[in-house]
Amino acid sequence: MFYIEENDKIVLFDENKAKLIDTIKFMPQYKHLEIQETERPIIDYEFADTDEYYEKIRKKELENKKQEILNDLDELDKKRIRAVCENEIKDKDSGQTWLEYYNDEVIRLREELKSL
Repeated sequence: MFYIEENDKIVLFDENKAKLIDTIKFMPQYKHLEIQETERPIIDYEFADTDEYYEKIRKKELENKKQEILNDLDELDKKRIRAVCENEIKDKDSGQTWLEYYNDEVIRLREELKSL
């Protein structure tokens, strides 16, 4: 992998050095910088093998999981409104209503959200 770094930040990178040289022709602000080579992976203009990168990915995954739970809770709220209006039995053996079922799901999701 070839890359150009300015102020300790990767500004351009490519696997093909010739392509990077061609790119610099259209970006004169980087002509004075040296093209460097590395075996390290580069993703989104940063080295993808550092502790900081792994922490950033972990935080992003955590935020995505939280948002997924919040979306699920929103959907359950809509279903609970319907369940209040219709008041139907979900499980005839236990007598559990749809509202009780959705409330149990909400409790489970909120606990999962809290644990994140």
